[in-house]
Amino acid sequence: VLAVVALPLWIGPVVKGVAQTIAPQYTGTPFKMEKFSLNPYTGKLYIAGLNLGNLEGCDEKTALSFDSLSVDVDVASLFTKKIHVRDITLESPFVSYVSDKAGSNNFERIAANAQAKLGPSEPDEEKEESKSEKKVQIDRLCINGTKVKLWMMPTIPIPLPTLTNIGKDKEDGATFKEVGDTVWEQAKSK
Repeated sequence: VLAVVALPLWIGPVVKGVAQTIAPQYTGTPFKMEKFSLNPYTGKLYIAGLNLGNLEGCDEKTALSFDSLSVDVDVASLFTKKIHVRDITLESPFVSYVSDKAGSNNFERIAANAQAKLGPSEPDEEKEESKSEKKVQIDRLCINGTKVKLWMMPTIPIPLPTLTNIGKDKEDGATFKEVGDTVWEQAKSK
């Protein structure tokens, strides 16, 4: 009973330690996370100070970072086809997108490192996953202070508006790809 009650207290340090140990082995890059907390009873997640380093040879030392990410999910919705997310707030995300002389970019190479560790996936598994893909309704999505660095250009700030009611107008919600496309469209319009 004590372990169940104390779960929110010990899950954070365990996940943080495991992530900082495992992520570099899979990505081939440095990885740091200052704080991780998850309360499975309230559906609240908080991550602070995440930094995924770039591969050796890249001028920019960071591939991806953010100051903080907070997510508030309706726990009961996790057992339905449509996950109800009350709020997602991402503070100061930074992305650097650089390519090498062969034309491969840093994220392709990081993903290739991870895929090499994971091994090839079965095509049938991918089809089965897409059939049972969860969808989402996000009441509020706020991304503050976004900065992007492309190749040798200076860092570019990209202001994004707060998005509301993503997937609300659809009975079964929006796919995660549709959410990403919505954010991307807003970024391109800036």
